[in-house]
Amino acid sequence: MKRNLLEDILGEIVIETPFFLRNLVIYPLKFPEIDVGGEFLTLEDDGFSVSELDPPTIERVRFTNLSGKPFFILDGEELLGARQDRVVNTSLWIGKMGDFEIPVSCIERRRWGGGTIFETGVVLLNPSLRRTLCEGVTGSLFRGEGYKSDQRALWDSVERTLASLKISSKTSSFNDVYATLRAEIEGYLEELQGLNGDFSGFVVETPTLISVDLFGSRKILAKFLKKLLRSYLIEGFLAKRGVNPSLRRVRSLIKPIIVKDVIEHSTPTGLGKEVRFGDGKKTIGKILVLGETFLHFSLFKVK
Repeated sequence: MKRNLLEDILGEIVIETPFFLRNLVIYPLKFPEIDVGGEFLTLEDDGFSVSELDPPTIERVRFTNLSGKPFFILDGEELLGARQDRVVNTSLWIGKMGDFEIPVSCIERRRWGGGTIFETGVVLLNPSLRRTLCEGVTGSLFRGEGYKSDQRALWDSVERTLASLKISSKTSSFNDVYATLRAEIEGYLEELQGLNGDFSGFVVETPTLISVDLFGSRKILAKFLKKLLRSYLIEGFLAKRGVNPSLRRVRSLIKPIIVKDVIEHSTPTGLGKEVRFGDGKKTIGKILVLGETFLHFSLFKVK
């Protein structure tokens, strides 16, 4: 069933004509629309708080849903402030009310101190860092250790990103990437204002990496569009050269995927299940499933 789900999703994806964005080629994706039910909220909305646990720990924080609606959180979303900046380890569907401990990772290696309340960022980890996050969490799940990342690998990857972009950060914070490049990133977003909501996701290609984000509903993508594009742009700044577009090449890279390792696991909030998969070499990914509906499919493949 788990393998069939992956095959079914890949079999339904339609890859559209690509566009260029800062050394990237981005292929919009279309997928049959799935009904995700009523209204849901994201970290862009009100009706929640995120705080440190008592006592605080690097690996988990408290998410409090104060609204009467569910929340959808995407892997790699930033939580800023408190004792140190974090990112959410995996995509989550959070129930209507109550407190939830959610798994996170630190993206600010050289700070541990401050308050207890987080603010939310406006950008995700870029795809290559999300791959590092995904690899660490997947390995932890296969070892039976839960939704933990490889924290050291993520810290090292953040510092390589800062060094590659020649960005100075006293606390080795990933958020300083966006803070430094904000004007340029937002300028590119202005040029993409005409990008409509008729898509279900994107394939992003660089000379070294393919990443895929696909959503079961266009309503979900619409809420995350700007955050995703900002993260893709950071990847574009890291790419030293572009790549020629090829629908045939991209299709061959993501269809089909030969899966070696598959695991199904309950999500940290207890709502839905997650399927993690990989080929043991270059490809790794995950699918968040709620009931009979898939909410988010992500894939990262080194070329």
